[in-house]
Amino acid sequence: MQGNDPAQAVHSEGRRYSFGVVLWELVTGMVPFQNMTAVQAAFAVVNKGGRRDRFRTTAPPPLALIMTQCWDANPDARPPFADVVKMLENVQTEMALRSRGALPLVHVPSPDQRMK
Repeated sequence: MQGNDPAQAVHSEGRRYSFGVVLWELVTGMVPFQNMTAVQAAFAVVNKGGRRDRFRTTAPPPLALIMTQCWDANPDARPPFADVVKMLENVQTEMALRSRGALPLVHVPSPDQRMK
């Protein structure tokens, strides 16, 4: 994140949360908070930690990891977008190698992922 502007930090944290939710939507084809009004959804995000329990997924583990890190309840724990881009590039490479039979179908966590 650039600078020390608290308002900029809040916007960045919100964008990272939103990106995780949009990625979940793309992977699952579902709509989050679909049985809620906009006000109820906003309340759930702010007061109930975004109701992450509703975001169950059968996404490939590397994508699920990106999603869950982006909507982490602790905004400071959400990865910067530069890291998200790197993770997505790694997923793309991994999927391309798997489609060519160069990798097994089982996901093996990177050393960074195993340390968490």
